[in-house]
Amino acid sequence: MYLKNIILFFCVTFYFFQCHGDPPTDNQLDTIRWSVGSWYLVQDGIDFEKVKTIFREVAGALDIPFEPSILDDFEKIEYSRDDVEIFTLAFIASEHADLLNLINEIIAPHVRMAPYEDIITLHELNEVLIKIGHRADSNERFPGTIVQCIRNALEKTAFNRTFTLDDVRNYGLAYVASGNPDIMEIVHNAMSTHENTDSMDYVAFKNVIEVVKRGIEEIQKPVPSYDEFRAIVLSRKFSANGIENFIIEKLFPL
Repeated sequence: MYLKNIILFFCVTFYFFQCHGDPPTDNQLDTIRWSVGSWYLVQDGIDFEKVKTIFREVAGALDIPFEPSILDDFEKIEYSRDDVEIFTLAFIASEHADLLNLINEIIAPHVRMAPYEDIITLHELNEVLIKIGHRADSNERFPGTIVQCIRNALEKTAFNRTFTLDDVRNYGLAYVASGNPDIMEIVHNAMSTHENTDSMDYVAFKNVIEVVKRGIEEIQKPVPSYDEFRAIVLSRKFSANGIENFIIEKLFPL
C-alpha cells in the first residue's frame, strides 16, 4: 500500500511538472531574443507567415519538439469584438472622400523609407488620433468610449502589434465616425446580437456589416468578401517583443 502511494505521488508530481513547464533559462532567452532580433536587422513589422518561420527556427535551435497544431490558434481568421466594431465604424466613415483625404494627409509625415514602410508605432498612432481631433475642431465630438475600444483592441490583438498605414486609417476613420451618436447606436445594436463571443469569424463580421448597411441606406460600399477579410487579418504585423512573448508562451507553457 505504501509503495502504491509512492508511485501515485510520483505520477502526480511528474504530470504536474509536465503540464507546468519551467520558464526559459537565461541562455534560452538569449537564443530567443537573438533569433527574433536577427530578423529585425533587415525588416520591421513581421507578419503571420514569418512568425511561424521564426517559431520553427527557435524551437530547432533550442531542441524543443512541438506539435505544429499549437500554431493554429495564432492564425485563426478571426477579429476581436473590438476590432470588428472599429472596422465597422471605419467602413461607414470611409464613404466620405474628404475625411479619408484628411486622415491620409495627417498620416503622411509618419511614412518611413524602405524597408520600414507602412509601419507606425503605438506612440505615433496616438499622435495621429490627437491630430485628427484637433483638425476636426471639436474634441468633444469624440466620446472616450471609442478611444478605449481602440486601446482594448491593441491590448488584445496578438502580442504587441505594430500598425500598418491601413490599420491607422481604420482607427482614424472609426474615431471620427464615433462622434455621431446615431451611427454609434446602429453599430452597437448590430454588435449586440453577438454578445457571447470574444472573437468573430467572417460570418459574424459580415452579419454586422449587413445590419449596419440596412440601418444607413446611404452606404454604397459592398460588404468585404471573405478573401478581403482574411487578407486584413493576416496582414497584421508584430513587434519583436510580441514575437518573443508568443514563443515563450507556446514553448514554455505554465
